[in-house]
Amino acid sequence: MRKGILAVLALSLVLGLAFFTQGTGAGSNVFEDGTFMGYSDATDRGYVDAEVTLENDQIVDVVIRGYGDLGTEKPEDYPWAEYHEAIEDLPELYVERDHWDVDIITEATGTSLQANQAVYRAMARARVEPTNLTNEYFEGTFMAISDKTERGWVIVWVTISNDKITDFRLHETQQDNDRWVRKGEDYPWDEYHELLEVLPEQIIEAQSLDVDGLSEATGTFNRAIQAAERALEKAQR
Repeated sequence: MRKGILAVLALSLVLGLAFFTQGTGAGSNVFEDGTFMGYSDATDRGYVDAEVTLENDQIVDVVIRGYGDLGTEKPEDYPWAEYHEAIEDLPELYVERDHWDVDIITEATGTSLQANQAVYRAMARARVEPTNLTNEYFEGTFMAISDKTERGWVIVWVTISNDKITDFRLHETQQDNDRWVRKGEDYPWDEYHELLEVLPEQIIEAQSLDVDGLSEATGTFNRAIQAAERALEKAQR
């Protein structure tokens, strides 16, 4: 997945000059004013999102957030100092350089690459004249979760290539003493494990979230579809 992120960033560098200089005409803005959200590719360990505020074609504020393997935001006591350094220092670098491609924070390479990608995608959404007039979605893997309940929530990963869903994965969470974990292979409900296999096949074949699922796993199915809808929203250009 890290190679995939690097490939996207390398391609973006080639297009970088046009991305920042081509507007709709002489004297017009390249970007709309406002605050725009962008989301990095997700791995099994999580992803990064970026909230980018633009004024008069300049980056004036950036907020970076990291999400873990359960799809929830990493807490203040997340035990990795370099991560906290990255999400605190990177926003200042984006504003100072007025660009999405900034230097990697030492010992936080993954977070830095994902943050750069998320800022790039936020700015792509902000463009007055899109750089891609063909595709509805960014290419990559997007992670989202359903609403949380007392019994847990569903996590999905949706991979998109050329506006097609090419991969789909899901897990559901459960409580283990005082913490939330993903249900494992030993979870004692056959219908749940069957849904993990059947639902991705149905969605990829139909290229739609309008599928049947399993009547014996309605709750998990509904939460998975809700999470998948949110993942597709994150993937939209």
